[in-house]
Amino acid sequence: MHCKKNISFVLILFFTFLLQAEMLAQATFEGLGHLPPGMDVWSSAFGVSADGLVVVGWSDDDVITKAFRWTELGGMEDLGGLPGTFDDTEARSTSTDGSVVVGFSKSGHPNIPEAFRWTSGDMVGLGFLPGINSRSYASDVSSDGLVVVGRGQSGNPQVTEAFRWTQSGGMIGLGFLSSIILQSEAYGVSSDGSVVVGRSRTDNNLDEAFIWTESGGMVGLGDLPGGVGISRAYDVTPDGLIVVGSATGPNGLELFRWTSAGGMEGLGNRGGTIGPGPYAVSADGSVIVGTLDANDSVFIYTDADGIRNLKEVLESDFGLDLSDWTLDYAREISDDGKVIVGVGRHPNGIREAWRVILIGSQVSNGTIRTVATSATQRTGWVARCQMKTNSQSSIQQVA
Repeated sequence: MHCKKNISFVLILFFTFLLQAEMLAQATFEGLGHLPPGMDVWSSAFGVSADGLVVVGWSDDDVITKAFRWTELGGMEDLGGLPGTFDDTEARSTSTDGSVVVGFSKSGHPNIPEAFRWTSGDMVGLGFLPGINSRSYASDVSSDGLVVVGRGQSGNPQVTEAFRWTQSGGMIGLGFLSSIILQSEAYGVSSDGSVVVGRSRTDNNLDEAFIWTESGGMVGLGDLPGGVGISRAYDVTPDGLIVVGSATGPNGLELFRWTSAGGMEGLGNRGGTIGPGPYAVSADGSVIVGTLDANDSVFIYTDADGIRNLKEVLESDFGLDLSDWTLDYAREISDDGKVIVGVGRHPNGIREAWRVILIGSQVSNGTIRTVATSATQRTGWVARCQMKTNSQSSIQQVA
């Protein structure tokens, strides 16, 4: 009798171990829904916390756009708008812990967007650049939520300037690469807020990627050899040492990675299909996600595998069934490179924010690999749900 009990106990432990191994090897893909009521035409995820547990973006019904903050427990939360908001509020980024959200909202003046900072249910407008008092848009926020970057824009004459906002100093313009064409925009900021990246027009009226620091100001990053002088920087690692973006090379627009030591390194363009951005990078710079052209959708880049179609990776490497989805954009990635958020389409044309978790992946030497082999495929919104049910049944039968 004791022997049978021991065998049953060992078998339970064995199948529990197998369950855990399968769980580790599985990726999940889930649609995040839309804000109620009726905001079910489009939702888009733009930002994610460092641990991947908080997602921010916007949801709309083709008339009204509302910013959201999504968590696993609470779902989508409407962040509201600035006092007097008319019809558009979009969340674009969040702090490391997901407690601070930034974006823009059309406030008490029709069609005048103003950058905002939201925390604990309170949305505060960040104002406008001096002399550019028409519009402001927040694109990214530092790790602690205390530094915000984006762009300020005037209507006539057309002037767009990258800005950096702090609680103590307010909104400060970061300048331009050209003294003739006054257009610049900040897309990304380092963890401590000291490094800002983006794009600025040159005297030739072409975009050039820049990196900005308080000591060095705005510095252009140039272009790839054989290019026509066009580049944009979209994201920077938390330590401020690695910049990613797009630049022209001999084969057209190409993904690049830049460091101060190595300069701009071309990472390819998957046969000329790389999209114009935006892109996002993991904390160590080893994983980059973004958008390919309209025929190829979303990509994921690692050093070992280069640029791959994300949907193909999820279906071939992780066994997910994404036949009902077209992945349109990948907007952001978690620090460890395992959580990706973006927007996709259903067959009926409705767009929905999504989140991917590469549960069983390990990024090693610039490649994504699974740590175990799973035979269970996704049959619902989240792959691991079906796996858990099947494995629990097996354990009950053995016991």
